[in-house]
Amino acid sequence: MLPRLYRTEADIRKRQINTLMIFNDNVVEVIEGEEYEISFNSGGNQLCLKVILGKDFPKEKPTLKVLPVVIHPWVNGHGEVTSAPGLLNFTIHSDLGRVVQAVMREFQRTPPPLALNHSNSVVSPISDNEKRASPINYQSFPSIKSFSPPTHISQSNFTYQSSTFPELALLSLEELQLLNENDDRQDEFINEIPQIKEQNKLLDDLILQVEELAG
Repeated sequence: MLPRLYRTEADIRKRQINTLMIFNDNVVEVIEGEEYEISFNSGGNQLCLKVILGKDFPKEKPTLKVLPVVIHPWVNGHGEVTSAPGLLNFTIHSDLGRVVQAVMREFQRTPPPLALNHSNSVVSPISDNEKRASPINYQSFPSIKSFSPPTHISQSNFTYQSSTFPELALLSLEELQLLNENDDRQDEFINEIPQIKEQNKLLDDLILQVEELAG
């Protein structure tokens, strides 16, 4: 895998956009390098997910909007996806394509009702069942943040975490606390996990193949 630190911001942005094409079908480029649309079916409704990349992307998270507006815990009254796990945890090391793919899969797995079907352009309150809708993970490997230790750490707290990330068992309590409090250290830790390294290498190889075919 090529060291991320030696890539220019333009290279990193291009790589992110390439992952959007790799992990999703029917991607339409509206504005080159800035805006994309993906149409998909959800419970018989044809939805469109707009992907908007700001000038500081990927240092800042992308903007995702679903049209028509739907009622879902992840979506606000303007159709903007705000609470998807992939967006909440988005960093420069995330994969845009995986984040977008997870959002569409959630809508396909649990089709949300259209807001227009409930009240004239006014989004109805979210029901208890919808609040309890369980979001899917946006990565093949769970975020380290979902396994971070509480303020008061005990060894028993890490029985489940260590089975998911065996490398955690090798850290002292002080190192675990530092890992819990430092996002950059979490990224470094995840990128050093053998499975993640292999996954990133396969992804980089696939991106190179796409770039060669596109060139």
